[in-house]
Amino acid sequence: MISCISSKKIEFQALRPAKVKLESIPDKIYIHCEYCMNPEKMTLLSNSENDKAIVSLHFLKSLRENLEKSPIFKNTVFIMCSSDSLLQLLKDYSKRTQENAYVILLDSIYLEHSNVIHDYDKSTYYYKIIYKLGCRTYDRNSIQIVDNYLLEDTAYWPPQVLLKRESSLSPPDNILIETAINAGEDYAHYLAPYWTDETRIFYSGSKRFNSAYKKLQVNSLDSAFNILQEGGTKYGRKMTNRKFHNMAVIYELKDDLKNAYSMADSANTIRKTQADNIYLEELRTRKLDKTALDWQIN
Repeated sequence: MISCISSKKIEFQALRPAKVKLESIPDKIYIHCEYCMNPEKMTLLSNSENDKAIVSLHFLKSLRENLEKSPIFKNTVFIMCSSDSLLQLLKDYSKRTQENAYVILLDSIYLEHSNVIHDYDKSTYYYKIIYKLGCRTYDRNSIQIVDNYLLEDTAYWPPQVLLKRESSLSPPDNILIETAINAGEDYAHYLAPYWTDETRIFYSGSKRFNSAYKKLQVNSLDSAFNILQEGGTKYGRKMTNRKFHNMAVIYELKDDLKNAYSMADSANTIRKTQADNIYLEELRTRKLDKTALDWQIN
């Protein structure tokens, strides 16, 4: 097992593709968020409407925060706008005011909540929220729909969160907020490429492996690769497997996924391990991701 093997962890970020390709990268994105601009309005709402307002507020704020992290929007300005501002945008359209921009609307919210028994023997209760959020993205110039998406899922929360609010008519605010934040992140990842934190195993346990790892720590990828490539001609199957695995990791850090996969496959051919099988599958996924990213970004 990995835990019994002398190894180091390599941490980095990988770019993952969105689920769709936008027609163009806008200069501006307007996000309609009534309660972002005037949250005190929420105090006048009924319980059920207040729940939807909480979800709307935190969903749209999370959406913006996560879209801003995407590399395709590094030059895009995000603007949260009220209904009055949105109406002004429509008036400007009628005057043929041109602008390279998108408008995102959350036009429907459905919430259903209840207690559920997760384990009948132990009577463990969980809190369940079913949510459906209808989102539309419009081209600012043509007012044509760029994307129409229904985001739906079920979120489960442990029973202790129920102690934070006595009313059984509405979910606790902290559950609504966390559910909305997660949903906003999901929708942002649907619309735009996003970064994920990744961890790889880098085998140590030999002087050459350790020297290569020290080079990685100062981001000297070529030097680390050369150290591995130049030595170890008399390695046995196990150490040759680890050498090729380490070289595959360096190729991946250089974003050379084709050679990373080829080297990892060589490692697995020499000595099959569960870790190598898992790594090969991850590299296979990343190669598919890169194809999708090239299509979405270029």
